[in-house]
Amino acid sequence: MTHRAGRLWIITGASGVGKTRFCSNLAIFAKQQELFVKGLICPAVFHGGRKKSIQVIDLETGEKANLAKARNASSDGSVTDRWDFDEAVMLWSNRRLTSLRNCDLAIIDELGPLEFNLGQGWQQGLEFLDTGDFENAVVVIRPDLVKTAQNRWPKVKVIEIPAMLNAVEEKGIQQKILNEILNKTP
Repeated sequence: MTHRAGRLWIITGASGVGKTRFCSNLAIFAKQQELFVKGLICPAVFHGGRKKSIQVIDLETGEKANLAKARNASSDGSVTDRWDFDEAVMLWSNRRLTSLRNCDLAIIDELGPLEFNLGQGWQQGLEFLDTGDFENAVVVIRPDLVKTAQNRWPKVKVIEIPAMLNAVEEKGIQQKILNEILNKTP
């Protein structure tokens, strides 16, 4: 295995600021630049203004599945305080994470407490990033786990998505990442 020690960016910010939207748009813009993009994004599904579930979308194939639903008293499987994760979808998405090599940009939305604190969830995402065997990768990490991620991946660049980020500012940040990828600048 060739160790490429690729570039890694953490996308972080408070809940609801648009980290998933940022990653989704970054993937679209990267594909417009004819970059080969792989990875998973996890948009929230809202009903009546409340976040009821989380989808997972494979950026390479377009396949979608319901990854998690809001937790209730009878939840089982991989569970956090707020979410009940579907074990079959977790297995499918982990298999998809094993295929992230050999692309221009890998996106993982997100690695959180399941992965860092409980040794569950998208362990294949952690293993992929740990190898450094990628050209460029973007991973969403919640603010309270950024320091843990920086300790794990010391050369990571952190981009915090501020509240009320407008479309022009968002595109500017995305373009900066794409410029680094396209120009292969350090």
